[in-house]
Amino acid sequence: MCPTTNYAQHGRNGYLGVKTFELIRPFLEGLPQGVDLTGWGEPLMNPYLPAIIESLPGVMFTTNGHLLDTRWAARLVKCRVGAVAFSIDAAIEDTYVSIHGRGDFAVVWRNVAGLRKARDFIGVKLPFISAHFLLMKSNLAELPEFIDRAADAGADEVVVKHIALFARPGQEREALFSGYFKNTRPDDSLRDEVLQKTQDRAKARGIASRFIGSNIARPVADCFGGALERPFVSIDGYVSPCCVLAHEVPRLSPLGEPSPAPILFFGNLQKDTLQNIWRLKEYTAFRDAIKSGNPPLQCRYCLGAWSVTVDTGRLD
Repeated sequence: MCPTTNYAQHGRNGYLGVKTFELIRPFLEGLPQGVDLTGWGEPLMNPYLPAIIESLPGVMFTTNGHLLDTRWAARLVKCRVGAVAFSIDAAIEDTYVSIHGRGDFAVVWRNVAGLRKARDFIGVKLPFISAHFLLMKSNLAELPEFIDRAADAGADEVVVKHIALFARPGQEREALFSGYFKNTRPDDSLRDEVLQKTQDRAKARGIASRFIGSNIARPVADCFGGALERPFVSIDGYVSPCCVLAHEVPRLSPLGEPSPAPILFFGNLQKDTLQNIWRLKEYTAFRDAIKSGNPPLQCRYCLGAWSVTVDTGRLD
């Protein structure tokens, strides 16, 4: 389900370097929201990441957790990283492997616990640790047990998100929300029964839980990419409204068919400042179209512009 598996042949790969990050910095000071260093890759593979997190406390990122060993855990605590989200999506090893394709399930959970241990050793509350679970038919039954695993590992929060599907016909059958795909409908009663069990389990275990998205898909005046307030900067300095439009990522139409994959940039930091690009007439008009509830053509079939991917609050 990951967009990186559906990139066009000429998708751009690489690492965010310190030089590009320094071009972003003037826009970052005093931001009410944190800076997310996730760009659909694995941030812990970036050789420049230590220099970046040392220079700007409070950053956040999502990781698959495999590389977050005791050395990384100590470094993240020392550099006052604000939050780390572990993408796990399963409570059983076989399900984990079937979803992720590869990986060591035990190592991931061990590293979640290791980060909490490193944090407790210093006596601090950061990084805030989230265990993420993409809700789909393949893993729905495991969600209550996922709460237990996250609580046992010392995570602060479990985040449950509807899957945002990309460009593989047949994927829509994994969706557990209704109102977008025309030819498929989930078992609402089973979904809601499991979500209620999950809510009860989280309260019993004393772990925070948050559900992102609604079960009925409807267009909204923002998106999961935060296009109204958070520009996406690519590794080579291009500025896009969101991570989806920064790459040629196809998506599924309501009929379950692949739809075009446009790329949209409004400038490059090598030629202009992020402040100036943000204020461009064309960029402002793009954001206004999203706010109007009639999103631009580039966003037509992106599930990021539907309520199923937007934060709606806590499970409990």
